[in-house]
Amino acid sequence: MYYAGVTGMVGFWLMIGEVATPFTAWAQFALSYLAIVVFEPIVTFIAVKGLKAIEDNAVVRNLTVVPQLKMA
Repeated sequence: MYYAGVTGMVGFWLMIGEVATPFTAWAQFALSYLAIVVFEPIVTFIAVKGLKAIEDNAVVRNLTVVPQLKMA
């Protein structure tokens, strides 16, 4: 939902901008943004799994909420 909102917001600002922007330019942006939508959850999952492995570390314990997270 978040990334759909960001993409829609970019489309909105392009639509009301003073410079005419073709729809294809927005569609190209949306398509390139799709890579973030696909890979961000994977990167986040890997990062959290890595931090869970060292959650007893003082830095991880004091500066993150990783110890409170439950992994399924």
